Amino acid sequence: MDKAFTRNLLELCLDQNLQQMLDKSYKDYHVKGFSSIILSCSESLTIRLYICCPGETELNPSNDNILVHNHSFDFQTQVLTGYMENAIYEVSKNETAEGTWYQYIYESALRNQAQEMKLKFIDQTYLELVQLQRVEAGLSYFLNHSEFHRIFVPNDCLVSMLFWQHQKVEQTPIIFSKVPQPEFFQLKDYTIASLGKQKFMT
Repeated sequence: MDKAFTRNLLELCLDQNLQQMLDKSYKDYHVKGFSSIILSCSESLTIRLYICCPGETELNPSNDNILVHNHSFDFQTQVLTGYMENAIYEVSKNETAEGTWYQYIYESALRNQAQEMKLKFIDQTYLELVQLQRVEAGLSYFLNHSEFHRIFVPNDCLVSMLFWQHQKVEQTPIIFSKVPQPEFFQLKDYTIASLGKQKFMT
């Protein structure tokens, strides 16, 4: 990813309303140790900064309970510091090394007043890992809305990522979990605006 492009992208965010940004930014965004800061938001393009602090994230490769999921938009992520891994999966009719997963349709916590993830169980199924991509600082990856993935982030270094999503498409939101009825944080309790700057930084 070209550095000048990244700089120009960030400059587009400077005229955004700070309070609106904080109201839509979260510490522990669905997963402990994974913070999301909104830099810019529109119908056609949303830009976020993701931060994973060392010693805090639960997205490390040793955690087998990280959810596989799709998105209702195409997106691109550039790693700014540290590194991460992007794992892409496909549904399989046959038993695989990844084993059995619980499949759910979900409603995003960002789309309902309670700000809770809502799940509807569909079936148990097999998943097959088809690609594992290590993305170092300065590099990026693109994900299509039709793909299922999860990311792994090391727990021993600061990882920051610039994420920009394109316009939403009609898409059935799916997650796969190794355990039944996975639990989520209530996002309304974790907005950076409500936590306050001091608590967010500690």
